[in-house]
Amino acid sequence: MLILFPLDTYDPSPVILMDIVEGDPENPIIWGKIKAVIDQKSKFSVEINRLERFDFYGAAQILQTLV
Repeated sequence: MLILFPLDTYDPSPVILMDIVEGDPENPIIWGKIKAVIDQKSKFSVEINRLERFDFYGAAQILQTLV
């Protein structure tokens, strides 16, 4: 995964997830799986940030890569 999409080593938090909304599980299972892959494959410590749903949609419109 990180071979095709290397993380930006100059960005202190190169991974952003859409935050949960009311009614969602507190910590979706997939978040743990994503963090495990990043920790296993990354050569540096990665902080994962979360954005509010509509802020995430706005950011997604201007991002270079969205997986």
